[in-house]
Amino acid sequence: MYYILAVIMGVMIVVSPVLNGQLTLKVGTYKTSLLNFGIGTVVALAVLMVFGSESVSPVIVHVPPYKYLGFFFGLFVILIYNHISSRLPAIYLVLLPFMGQTIMSTIVDYFIFDSFNFRKLIGVLLVFTGVWFNERK
Repeated sequence: MYYILAVIMGVMIVVSPVLNGQLTLKVGTYKTSLLNFGIGTVVALAVLMVFGSESVSPVIVHVPPYKYLGFFFGLFVILIYNHISSRLPAIYLVLLPFMGQTIMSTIVDYFIFDSFNFRKLIGVLLVFTGVWFNERK
């Protein structure tokens, strides 16, 4: 079941920016981002109503405020994705963020967890080389 969900998630990761890019061309980056967050908020509220909010409320109070910075990062990710998705091919919309995530996770692993995975770095370099060769044609 988890493998099926992972495949569905992979499909959505490709389709979502492409659709958002098309919407951005029609209504603009900021309106598209507002729609993304607005619909996300409505869906999140619906999930809270279905599963109950009593289990969520106490948790929110005890979380350090700096941990909510993820919301701001998410906002910028959506803004950037909506802005570039109409200007890049779908394959780059998948590969380039993946490369950024892998590079950042390598840095986090090294500085925070005091570990380094050389194979991960080689993989990113191979993907980067493939993108570079593809662009050179």
